[in-house]
Amino acid sequence: ETDFDQALEIPNHMKGHPIWKKAIKELENIRSRITPQEKLDCVVKCLMIISRAFHLLVSNFGDEVTADDILQYTCYILLKSNLTNLYSYINYINTFHYFASQERQGMESFCFQNIQIACEYIKLVWCPRYLCLL
Repeated sequence: ETDFDQALEIPNHMKGHPIWKKAIKELENIRSRITPQEKLDCVVKCLMIISRAFHLLVSNFGDEVTADDILQYTCYILLKSNLTNLYSYINYINTFHYFASQERQGMESFCFQNIQIACEYIKLVWCPRYLCLL
């Protein structure tokens, strides 16, 4: 068990679930994508996997799912991924696509904001240990 598993209060039955590897793999695709939209698509796909999986896994226990829960697991996936330069990719999307876009609504917006907040949380709480994400 890692220190962030404990700090993020990830229940044992949720740790190491195979679906998280799928989310990490989707996020890792960001490295091979070129345009800001392609990179944003990787973020959206990753967050959709997290959201759907979390809904399925939690519904078995009769709990409700909130945006805070999704954020908690987004942080977990980002830290588990150990993806280098993630913060730079997010800034690239933000600078060259997201701010230029007039349409900042819906699922794409939710996913992007969620990953931005997760990156900021990691930057503030876990640095310098996880500087590789920056």
